[in-house]
Amino acid sequence: MLTVRQDGRSYLALRWKLTEEVVSVVHTALRFGVSKLWQTGHPKGRQSSHISFSRTHEPASWVFALGLEACPPRLQRITFNKRLRPIFEASDLEWTREKTGGNIFIPPGRLAGALAMLCERAQRQEAPE
Repeated sequence: MLTVRQDGRSYLALRWKLTEEVVSVVHTALRFGVSKLWQTGHPKGRQSSHISFSRTHEPASWVFALGLEACPPRLQRITFNKRLRPIFEASDLEWTREKTGGNIFIPPGRLAGALAMLCERAQRQEAPE
């Protein structure tokens, strides 16, 4: 198990270990400003089967997560929030769609590219015309 501690809160990330792959994901997320590892209301208790990454602690603001579908403690895929699907559909990134929930799966090696694409898209939306 991995203990996640941030901004006065902590939880156990069940089945996860601090592997080189997980450390790499955290470093990549930090590089792109996706630095919040909990959101208000999630996790609800002292443990979770996944680690979510967000820009804020606001409710339901997660951008991507390391969940059970990644096969912890190994990291076989990264899950992005389904609300980002239109952006992924317009991209040339390799991704698949979750059959039941509609979230997006990418290979771990594509994380930096996906986050760069999302940052670029956000900057274009914020730029004055």
